[in-house]
Amino acid sequence: MSARLNPRGRVLALALAAPALLLLGACTDTEPAAEDTVLDVSADETVSDLLDDDPALSRTAELVDRTGLEDVLDAAPSYTLLAPTDTAMGALDPEQGATAADNPAMAALLRGHLLPGFVTLDDITRAIDASEDGQVTMQTMAQTPLTFTRSGETVTVSAADGASATIGGPGRQGGNGVVMPVDGLLKTL
Repeated sequence: MSARLNPRGRVLALALAAPALLLLGACTDTEPAAEDTVLDVSADETVSDLLDDDPALSRTAELVDRTGLEDVLDAAPSYTLLAPTDTAMGALDPEQGATAADNPAMAALLRGHLLPGFVTLDDITRAIDASEDGQVTMQTMAQTPLTFTRSGETVTVSAADGASATIGGPGRQGGNGVVMPVDGLLKTL
């Protein structure tokens, strides 16, 4: 007799399997394919260093520093940060995040943009292409789901609360992770 999962069990199994498959796709010991594109690979830089080096991500870098997440992003585990551009950060009130009282809310906002593991844009597009429904869902460090879809070369990421953003290119790879710019905040405020 074969075991059958009820519809809810199938959804849960797929939700748990998708991130694992996506991360496994990133773990190869072969050379990247010719179509793999990464703006910059800096093995000696951390995720927070990559943020500091990009003038279009200065507001995100400032929030990372102010909230104490810089120490996390400088550590050994790998992370992928979907980093809101300065233009995207313009959606925040200029005073938000300016005081220590705002730090927990701003740290939560940033964790909603942070994926565990080393995931490139090429990994995401390959996972989308391999999926049956044209989308891939991954959990953030805030334990919230982000859903990635693709239209042509454009990859869009959507949060459960309806917020969405477009990934603005392949980003940069460092020694402990990836930073990909996004043109919006992945959390409604």
